[in-house]
Amino acid sequence: MYNDLEKVSTFNERFRQALEIRNVTGAKLSRALGIGLPIISRYKGTAKECNCQPKGERLGKIAEYLNVSDLWLMGFDVPMERPKIINEFYNPNRSTMIDKALGYGLVRQVYEAVKDLDDYQINKVLKFIEEYIK
Repeated sequence: MYNDLEKVSTFNERFRQALEIRNVTGAKLSRALGIGLPIISRYKGTAKECNCQPKGERLGKIAEYLNVSDLWLMGFDVPMERPKIINEFYNPNRSTMIDKALGYGLVRQVYEAVKDLDDYQINKVLKFIEEYIK
């Protein structure tokens, strides 16, 4: 799925970096997402035997909370900032119908399809999707 992307870092390094940049402690993240503090410590991966990373939905929730791209968090050579289109889908002020219709697994595919669109075009796509799923 990520064949064209180069991996330049590890999840553990990026996770520690994101926590520092966003000024979030492991304890705060643990409370906010309901992830045990020992697991957060393993995600930091400061010891060789603790080099692990989350998968799927948990990875997406961590990336969303830290407002970073999930691909960046996984160590790929992409911008750190969460793509605007992804923020649109997860914006709590928007209808949750899009989230329910697309689910986490398809958001990346939608992003790839519309990543080069301008704001006007993105809004047209979002309105079309909302109308389509009503």
